[in-house]
Amino acid sequence: MMLKSQYQRSSPNFHWFIIRIASLVYFVTAYQSEGYYHPDEHYQIIEFANHKLGNIEAQDLAWEYKARIRPALQPGIAWVIFQVLDYFTVRDPYHQAAFLRMISALLSVFAISVFVKLTLHLVQPKYQRGYILLSYFLWFIPLIGVRFSSETWSGLFFLLSISVFLGNKEKKLWLYALLGILLGLSFLLRFQSALLSFGFIVWLVFVGKEKLNNIVIILTFILLTVQMGIFIDTWFYGEYILTFFNYFYVNIIADVASQFGVSPWYIICWYILKFPTLPIGIIILLAWVILSIKKPLNIFLWSVIPFILIHSIIPHKEERFLFPIVFFMPILLILAWQELPYIARMPKKKLTHYVSYLVLGIIILINVTGIIAGLSKSAGVGRMAISKYIHTQHADTPVNLYALPGSNPYQPWPMLPASFYKEKNLKAIQIHSINELNLLKLNENQKNILVLQKAFLYHNNDQIQLNRVACVKIKQSVPKWIEWLNQLYQGFDNGSILCLYELKNRK
Repeated sequence: MMLKSQYQRSSPNFHWFIIRIASLVYFVTAYQSEGYYHPDEHYQIIEFANHKLGNIEAQDLAWEYKARIRPALQPGIAWVIFQVLDYFTVRDPYHQAAFLRMISALLSVFAISVFVKLTLHLVQPKYQRGYILLSYFLWFIPLIGVRFSSETWSGLFFLLSISVFLGNKEKKLWLYALLGILLGLSFLLRFQSALLSFGFIVWLVFVGKEKLNNIVIILTFILLTVQMGIFIDTWFYGEYILTFFNYFYVNIIADVASQFGVSPWYIICWYILKFPTLPIGIIILLAWVILSIKKPLNIFLWSVIPFILIHSIIPHKEERFLFPIVFFMPILLILAWQELPYIARMPKKKLTHYVSYLVLGIIILINVTGIIAGLSKSAGVGRMAISKYIHTQHADTPVNLYALPGSNPYQPWPMLPASFYKEKNLKAIQIHSINELNLLKLNENQKNILVLQKAFLYHNNDQIQLNRVACVKIKQSVPKWIEWLNQLYQGFDNGSILCLYELKNRK
């Protein structure tokens, strides 16, 4: 059973115009968003590819490499791209990483545009332009969409798989095969997406009433794609390996993931409320409740809900685990809104009508501000904004980098260097107290800089007291105005923002 067309599509020129605007916004966001939102994005993809290039030893990689639990598809893609860029003499690591994000931005705009085109008929004409805008510009979607991370790519390939199904109105067998390939790729990029595929296939069987041979075709091509992934893993690790089995055993059976923290089941609901900002998060949760009551057989709900339920049960939880489903938020919001027709009939003179406009204005302001902030900062707390500044300003100058614990952007965690961004002229010196600098006589023939987290300043009355050296602040990893806004958005810990100082001997 294919989803029935309820409404005619309108505004094709408007959609094409928005695609062009979205492409610009996503590419600018990709360029500005250097670094990584979560360490796995760097240490389990870029550094893995860097190892395959021979630039970092295996013992310097994250523990997941030795455990053989990381699928090699995405590191393999990065490895190929780095070699192609090197052939064209693009060897600056910041340019190479930006290129990966540009590809993610392109994939995001493409996947979203296909999905919107094939779901627009489900939306009433008067809401179609709003749906198009939400699909590209719900403020956190560009931020997530430009990441070269497993969560983003897996979510996008699953979005494409749903799109293929929605577009297969003539029941073409080759499109069922393509659907299986896309589901397989989504799994190979992030194993947890199997939960999305499970919900989707269950819907196909029990609600969509798909023929058995079509389900067999889908499952067959999922398995063939997974076998291709096994070949890639074998090439990457140098031995026949089943990384998905290792992942399940290590993180679920042996429960190693719980060593990184455990949370109660309801924390998932808090993530949904908190991450988009509370006003938007409340609306998203209400939309799910409304659709669950009004449209319990909705294909998108059946795909997403098993994913959320299982993640609620697993002890270790992080907000990024939900990133693969963010691309479905706009369609769920619009479909839920359509189930509240009494709002459209509300008399314009009623106070509640003006209150609704006020609420809508606040939400639009939050959303636009979030997009602008995303265009203006590095990823996460901006560690690599500091390292990029050092790279661009002092690439050919000997640099002594003094860093308090956890502040070194090149190695924020012990025994886990960011070798991809390593500077040949930089010497990192860890200090445990700012007072250690008072014992030093700085070499004036070298550049001497200090980096520390803002949390240190909170405990020291926002001052650095030095007697022997002069300390001048030259940069912080997140702009001041975004640091202030983050009190509302709470996208990162303000105390983890890095501050960079230039050090000189006092005369």
